[in-house]
Amino acid sequence: MCLRLRSDSPLFDKFIDGIIADRTLNTQHVDDLIDRMEELISKYSDKALMAYNKRLDNVTSRLLRIKVEHDVRGVDLRVLFEIKTLYDRILRYHSSQLIRDIFYVDKEGVILGSVWKPLSSIGIYVPCEETPCISSMFMSAIPARLAGIKHIYVATPYHKIKDKRLFMACASICGVECIYTFGGPQAIIAMAIGTETVKKVDKITGSGNVYIIAAKKKMFGRVGIDGLAGPSESVIVADKSSDTQQVSVDLAAQLERDKSALAVLITKTPKKASAVRSNINALMKLVPLDSNIRHSWSNYGLTIVCKSSTSLYNTVKKISPEHLHLNTSNAFEMMKWIHFAGSIFIGRYSPITVGDYAAGCNHVFTTNIIPRSPSGLSVLDFMTRKSVTCLPTLGSLRSISTPCIELALKANMDLHALSIGCRLHAVTNVGR
Repeated sequence: MCLRLRSDSPLFDKFIDGIIADRTLNTQHVDDLIDRMEELISKYSDKALMAYNKRLDNVTSRLLRIKVEHDVRGVDLRVLFEIKTLYDRILRYHSSQLIRDIFYVDKEGVILGSVWKPLSSIGIYVPCEETPCISSMFMSAIPARLAGIKHIYVATPYHKIKDKRLFMACASICGVECIYTFGGPQAIIAMAIGTETVKKVDKITGSGNVYIIAAKKKMFGRVGIDGLAGPSESVIVADKSSDTQQVSVDLAAQLERDKSALAVLITKTPKKASAVRSNINALMKLVPLDSNIRHSWSNYGLTIVCKSSTSLYNTVKKISPEHLHLNTSNAFEMMKWIHFAGSIFIGRYSPITVGDYAAGCNHVFTTNIIPRSPSGLSVLDFMTRKSVTCLPTLGSLRSISTPCIELALKANMDLHALSIGCRLHAVTNVGR
């Protein structure tokens, strides 16, 4: 059974904070495990990886890397066609994010600019139970290729993949160079520090469980990360005009992701909340006891009734969800007031599920109120911006030299001042 809340309840804010904290509880045990794992992988390299693969996944194969080959034999052509459609839509959207180098000359004759350069390599973590999250691979690999990255690697628990030919075909379409055949936090650590087989990368992207998040936190600084993308979270805002059946299906669909998925309905209509709860409770009788849907609905399914629009906006802000569906008659007007959400879906014909696959926008976001600051992955996340400064003449240097020298002297940075002054043939007047 999901929880029924009212935003005007005295303990509402504390309860929401508790729900968010519960989904991301990172115990000391997890941190200790990651520390030990890093120590062993740093020391024993591939041998440690194989030992962890056997211990955690019962995988005895010594094969840690598979080169990606373009081979579509045995792959359903209909599925390939749909995947190509997915690829093209994501490609078109992210192509609009490409940025040019910028240069301009100011009134003092100083040339200033920004130059964008791609990273050299990235590692994409693709979580997998029985079916790998292929769309997440596309969401990282396509903007990376557009940015100009030459080396793209994927790490995934390959032994769990049922349709390996399809996964390999998708990796080939995405320009992936090779697949590391293991998952878990050891994959994050290996790509961050490098081993005999695993290449050290510049940046790691991809979502995962609490162990993956902990590993990314630990490795940040030694490698770039896209953010801390943990268990999925979705909020649907509905009003009297919303189709109750559609809202019920949409909310239940978000529970399929994992056992810690957060799915929330927010509405000012108590009858709507009650009807949606009844529909999903009826659905629960049809799904297995150990399913993601049943577990998430019981622990992280919420319906929240707000008395006013202000209360509704504040509740959305409080949760700051990864996905937000405004299924209301005034969705576009409402969007103007929403500042804290990863991806926003507008109107009854824009369910969150289209964003998971073929809408085109990127669906890799941070979670657990972090969407208040970062945005979803884009082409620019796979590039670095270099600032460029050029003073082409002595005159251009002289025009800005006085404030530079004065500030340097005030900071007791005499050689800083000398660095400028010596070019102006004023060495004797610089320094003390």
